[in-house]
Amino acid sequence: MEGSNVRNYFFNSFIMPGCDVEVHIVFGKTFYIHSKEQLLANLQDLSNWSKDFSLQTDIDLGLMEWSPVGRSSFPFSGNFDGNNYTISNFQITKNNKYNGFFGLVYKSEIKNLKFKDVDIKYAFEENKNMNLLFSGIVCGYMWEGVLKNIKTEGVIHIRLVQDDVYVGNKYKDAYSFGLEVGGVVGAISDVQEIESVSSNIDLL
Repeated sequence: MEGSNVRNYFFNSFIMPGCDVEVHIVFGKTFYIHSKEQLLANLQDLSNWSKDFSLQTDIDLGLMEWSPVGRSSFPFSGNFDGNNYTISNFQITKNNKYNGFFGLVYKSEIKNLKFKDVDIKYAFEENKNMNLLFSGIVCGYMWEGVLKNIKTEGVIHIRLVQDDVYVGNKYKDAYSFGLEVGGVVGAISDVQEIESVSSNIDLL
């Protein structure tokens, strides 16, 4: 069983299209997740966001406030194999730019994973928040990744503070309106493969 953090890394960096900050990628290592504590300790550690993860059991997060994994300057670039287990009972109430279990995902394969009883809620006001917001149960934005055998159940609540907002699906370009929401992924770009993906999500 692996659970300790890695202290030595090989870094690569580049500028992601559409971002004005340098993106950092760290390579190598797999974590086998047997508990909620291991999931939090390893997946919430930014320095592990290019590692591979293998889920070994169902994880109930107990309605905790979840911090999305992957952001503009440091996307999640590892792989995540859920082995057909379920991650359940978490919520996101903060106005992150990328909302979901994963935030911003780059060249990752996410597969064999189920999400249940997920609640994402926030207010969208273009003039006071980040100009673009991306929300999905699995991830807010996926760039050049793979999704296989994914199931999601949950609710996404959006309180619109202005009229000119479009709530799209994971394939619809809604950049000009400032908000992209999907039951699985908020927005995708150059995704390599999507297979056996299903969603049972209420958008409110």
